[in-house]
Amino acid sequence: MARCFRCEREAKEVKLSDALYENDLVKVCERCAITENIPVLRKPSTSQLKAAERSQGVYERLRRLSGNWEPEKVSKSMLSEIRKLDEHPELEKPDSSPFNLIRNFHWHVMRARRNRGMSLSHLARAIGESESALKMVEKGELPEESEKLIKKLEQFFQIRIREVDEEELERERRKKQASLAPSSEIVSEPIKPILEEELEEGDLVQMRAEELQEEKEKRPARVLKFKPELMDNITIADLKKIKDEKEQEERLERIEQGEAEQKEFRNKVGQEMKNLALGGVESMEEKRAMLNRAIRGIGEEKKEEKVPSIAELAEKKKDKEKTALEKEKMEARMLEKKSEQEQIKQVLRGKPGEQAKKEEKPIEIEEEVIREADFQKLSELSEKKPPESLLGDEIEVIEDG
Repeated sequence: MARCFRCEREAKEVKLSDALYENDLVKVCERCAITENIPVLRKPSTSQLKAAERSQGVYERLRRLSGNWEPEKVSKSMLSEIRKLDEHPELEKPDSSPFNLIRNFHWHVMRARRNRGMSLSHLARAIGESESALKMVEKGELPEESEKLIKKLEQFFQIRIREVDEEELERERRKKQASLAPSSEIVSEPIKPILEEELEEGDLVQMRAEELQEEKEKRPARVLKFKPELMDNITIADLKKIKDEKEQEERLERIEQGEAEQKEFRNKVGQEMKNLALGGVESMEEKRAMLNRAIRGIGEEKKEEKVPSIAELAEKKKDKEKTALEKEKMEARMLEKKSEQEQIKQVLRGKPGEQAKKEEKPIEIEEEVIREADFQKLSELSEKKPPESLLGDEIEVIEDG
């Protein structure tokens, strides 16, 4: 792929032109040609060729003959040219849609001109282009900005010298179909009248409902009534003002509707949070399900729900506190019983020597469960006698045995 010999940018990035540099023909971009002051070889455009062939007036011819005429020199600084490229970057970019022509397009143009019996000068005057540009086209060369010239030749000779893509083919096919299609639709079969006797009652009701719906849709939402004396003085500004007011009303209605939906959502969430505070929901799954139901219920018709009063909320709170106190009391009793059982076990297990081991065998107490009757007996014995006397009596009984 061709590259700029100085900045080495490719042709797909920038527009490259032929230039002379150190007696050699090279490719150069616009910016490098300006900065390096390299002469660029360009083809003349169609407008330049037309201006060159324009006949000069008497004043211009006399001025040339007098010897005082000098062509106007356009001095362009390098800075202004670079600034122009910076302001218009499209000047550096290559053509996005290349101008593709068919093979040997110049033969088709020459044959069409000769079939018409026209010379180059006659053709140039007919299409309003320069004779030099037409000579270049018939030689297989295109001047700069030649797209307009190609379109003129195609329209004048009714030929196609450009490659046709699929989009253009589809466009032409649609145009042909539209031109061939009749203005009115042809009905192949006559319309049969519908007899009401053959229809059932349900069908008639449905048809009547559909007709009423169509009439309702066709009916305008609001009929504007203007006074006849004001119709003559109405202006476009007045109509625009009416339209702006209507749009503003619709915008306010949408805002109010959105605020109402947000308020409804907040009320739903507040109700669900109140239920959570009262202990109506036990698990997180139920909470999520409840919140999802609240979100899905936005926009639906409000159902009548019984809102608890302040007295009912106070009673529920008292019941909750009462159950909590009873639970604490039960836990305290269980702890007391457990501590008493531990004390009795320590007393029974505290006997010295082999006698304590012998007495432990007939008196086996389970660590996990102690019957309530045995617990009461042991508590009575511990209240009547101290641990030492109890141990002494037990030792005497064992010795007598």
